[in-house]
Amino acid sequence: PTRRSSDLFVAFGFTCSPGKRYSRKDAINNYFTHEKQIAGLAEYFTSAVPSPTTNKGVAFGLEENRNRFSITIFLLGGSVLKSDPTIGGRDLRLGSPKLDSILEILKWNRRVVKNLQKKLVDANCENIQSVDESSVSINFRYSGLGLFSYLIFNKDLPDSSIEWYNQRGDTVLQKHVVLKYRSSL
Repeated sequence: PTRRSSDLFVAFGFTCSPGKRYSRKDAINNYFTHEKQIAGLAEYFTSAVPSPTTNKGVAFGLEENRNRFSITIFLLGGSVLKSDPTIGGRDLRLGSPKLDSILEILKWNRRVVKNLQKKLVDANCENIQSVDESSVSINFRYSGLGLFSYLIFNKDLPDSSIEWYNQRGDTVLQKHVVLKYRSSL
């Protein structure tokens, strides 16, 4: 496989987490403890985002207090164009004009936001984003200068892809789920 847009998460708000440090074991335990909730989150999000044929991706996350949100609409593949800027905001609350304008673009309503909020909390995760037409990335936790995330594919990976992810140091949890850790260093 070639470099995936999921490897470019740094462009979409990578931050340092000075709090608790999480380990690969924590991320693996979280996945298997919340496997059904993570699968449900991925399925719901995939059904709610614009079709990948629009070349647009969406990132949705919970802010620290879990009652505010971050939403970003971006070009898939990590491109940034002056003619097609990234749209979004952080620390948005339900009912704010900024959030309402983003929801209008996505053709979402407040119910979709509340559903995503509940599904992220139930999955014990912080963020979900489009990667491409075949996968989404669900961020478990930032840990120091890195991020643990689950790359969820809509079908099983071929053995050659599983081998490729394993050689990179990623952890294949299931034939369609890869645990990734990416550091900003």
